[in-house]
Amino acid sequence: MLDVFAALQSAQVPAYRGAFRPTEGHPEPPDTYCVYTLSRTPDWPADDGDTAERRRAFLHLYALSDPETAQAAIEAAMKAEGWRLAYVNDGYVEASGHYEALSEWTAIDV
Repeated sequence: MLDVFAALQSAQVPAYRGAFRPTEGHPEPPDTYCVYTLSRTPDWPADDGDTAERRRAFLHLYALSDPETAQAAIEAAMKAEGWRLAYVNDGYVEASGHYEALSEWTAIDV
């Protein structure tokens, strides 16, 4: 649980941690793909150390056409992995010609 890459695979959205990186097989980004970053913060302090970890995932979904279908698949897959949606902000980036949906997800790992 709480595996962002597994959730994105389940949603059938190509995923890259940190940034898209060209490879021999994929020199250019796919038409729709997601870049994600993760943060972890110790939480619930106890006498012998922290007993939980607060996790945040930031997903940047990029699409050349309407990202609504991919975003819905990502939301369902992330929820199935145990994440809670904090917010989604979407728009069109003229400079790149992509739609971008930025979503933030939170979870507690105990």
